[in-house]
Amino acid sequence: MNLLLILLTMVLLTATGVYVLVQDWRATTNRLFALFALNAITLMIVGVLRLTGKSKEEIWFVHGLTSPLLAISSWLLVWLILAIFIPHRYAQKSLRWTLAAPYLMMALLLILDWYGGFDLIRRSDTFTKDGMRIFAIGPLFPLVMTLYVLSGLLVPIVMLLVVARRNRAAVQPAMWLSGGIALSFGAGALFGERTLPALNYASMLPLYLAFGWVTLRYQVFRPSSVALRTAIEHLPDGVMVLDAQRRIRFANRAAQQMLRPGVGEMPFEEALARAGFDERTTPDDRL
Repeated sequence: MNLLLILLTMVLLTATGVYVLVQDWRATTNRLFALFALNAITLMIVGVLRLTGKSKEEIWFVHGLTSPLLAISSWLLVWLILAIFIPHRYAQKSLRWTLAAPYLMMALLLILDWYGGFDLIRRSDTFTKDGMRIFAIGPLFPLVMTLYVLSGLLVPIVMLLVVARRNRAAVQPAMWLSGGIALSFGAGALFGERTLPALNYASMLPLYLAFGWVTLRYQVFRPSSVALRTAIEHLPDGVMVLDAQRRIRFANRAAQQMLRPGVGEMPFEEALARAGFDERTTPDDRL
């Protein structure tokens, strides 16, 4: 039953990832979701190997991969939210990697602590009488767990709530994904490693199902918007989108070449001035 639940999760993830790639395998969001699904499938494989492991060394090795894979999953989730709902922010490379840095550092720290034998976060040198391994916690475990809850639960949900508040069209898919994240973390806290490890590995299933639902119901990975954005990007004419405060929310490649790269969120008049243009627009014209 334990392995059956994990295998079911793997089947759902594979089907959703393939469906998204079939929609448009060249789109950034679709490839990013496929990578997110692949990381989750890898986590499921680790769970199967741990539950079916015959030797203590095998169990020790695969268990050390669990926490780093969860950290990578949280990183990819943040990038997915940006790419789907806030594409102009995802296009900012510096912002994208600034958000990714804490998750990558956490994954590296977890790997070094486990396989380096530092035992600062988790200890792996204790066994019960029947030979099963007990993974005791180290002195830094509470701090790392707090950071994991903040970065893996609160950050994605806050991002989705901001998206829902600013974009009415994205309210329902953002709410579905927020609910999936909350349920997944709740299931992970309820089904701990020491009680039901199989359910703990499959605890992210609500999030995966939420992604599957918004993919089918709201077509967030539809190729039409990707094709339109690609066409606008390659137009020889400069195209910019301004908000109500005349800040540049989007500029295609031609517009950025006329002005300069990195004009996102900059007031239109300031961007023109920095590029050397002498604007003759009057306040009445702007109104």
